[in-house]
Amino acid sequence: MPFQVAKNIASSALLECLRPQCLSCQCTMTKLASICQQCQEQLSPSPNRCLFCDLPLTAERVCIICRSKHSPIDRFQSAFLYREPLPSLINLWKFQNRPDLTQLIASLAAKSLRTLLLNSDVVVPMPTHWRRQMWRGFDHIWLLSNALCRQLQRSPPAPALKQNRWRPQQSKISRSLRHSDGHIFEARTSLTNQTVVLIDDIATTGATARAAAQVLKNAGARSVALVTITSA
Repeated sequence: MPFQVAKNIASSALLECLRPQCLSCQCTMTKLASICQQCQEQLSPSPNRCLFCDLPLTAERVCIICRSKHSPIDRFQSAFLYREPLPSLINLWKFQNRPDLTQLIASLAAKSLRTLLLNSDVVVPMPTHWRRQMWRGFDHIWLLSNALCRQLQRSPPAPALKQNRWRPQQSKISRSLRHSDGHIFEARTSLTNQTVVLIDDIATTGATARAAAQVLKNAGARSVALVTITSA
């Protein structure tokens, strides 16, 4: 029996036994660790609204008013709105020990984030405190940053930031408390005259991103853009 025929029979038998399901709607699929075409079509592109004041915009994601207030974030782009099937997918990835979903999430978001990621000198992941890394078992933002860089065939990310103070999960604290995120980051290297893209998974109030971006600016970055998978 030719090898290819045997391989096809074995693959079909394996798929029949495993019966892969869409990670969102649980419909039967032919590919493991993925979401179906219908669920992919339900992903809502993030509209152009200011990260800080929610003002509708035509292009830039930080409005002129907020930029005039000396925000350390010069540009912002989020791939999707925080709507299903994305929350379920992110929950699986972050909280149910599924680092294998990193490549899927990166491939879904790469097209929307392409321009900012390719037009920067340095890609910097939002750092995760070592206690959270131990609890989760992996650093999801570091994996995501590497996956996005590979997807777009650019140089790998640089661990230029360190989180030096533990804090509760963002989802477990109020928006007002998130604005007290200053002084939790420190720079690991000089970024003199570099254009930097900061990567995170979810943007909410922007407080944590502002704190991280300010440290990057203090380390010499000429500009700091923020890219995220989703904005809530």
